[in-house]
Amino acid sequence: MNAYQRMCTQLKTTGLYRLDNTTIVEAEMKAYADVMSQLQEQLQAILKNGFFDIVNGTMTEKFDILFGLPVHSDPNVPESEGERKDKIKLMKRRLAVRNTDFYLQAMKDQLELGGIKANLTESPENREVQVTILEDQNYFLQNSEKQAFIQSILPCHVKAVVTFLE
Repeated sequence: MNAYQRMCTQLKTTGLYRLDNTTIVEAEMKAYADVMSQLQEQLQAILKNGFFDIVNGTMTEKFDILFGLPVHSDPNVPESEGERKDKIKLMKRRLAVRNTDFYLQAMKDQLELGGIKANLTESPENREVQVTILEDQNYFLQNSEKQAFIQSILPCHVKAVVTFLE
């Protein structure tokens, strides 16, 4: 049943309207129903693509970007199911991280969400944190991407000084 039919069904029971395809009320209802149908289609598309654990296709790239994960390099070759499941686990873990989690263990946990294990050494007088990468799963292929990811985890007034793996 479309929006117009639902409106007619509900209005007929009131007995207030003549609904025989000759009234202005019906013309208005048809105009409303057209807009409502478009809205319903948009809502269905949002629902279809709104959950990262069931989405596929081009929407996966949008979720990867949203969560700061590397985008799959070749759009013609889909990610393996294992890769996708790993990314979904990371996304769910990232949803649990708050922007107030700036204590040492929380920052290490956030680094692990980016595939990086590291030692962190604070230097409050210089407003720096020395980040020595110990393990790297290469979620970010370029050192500049890794640097940006690490900096995004730290408080804005602190500079990350990163020592990368050779």
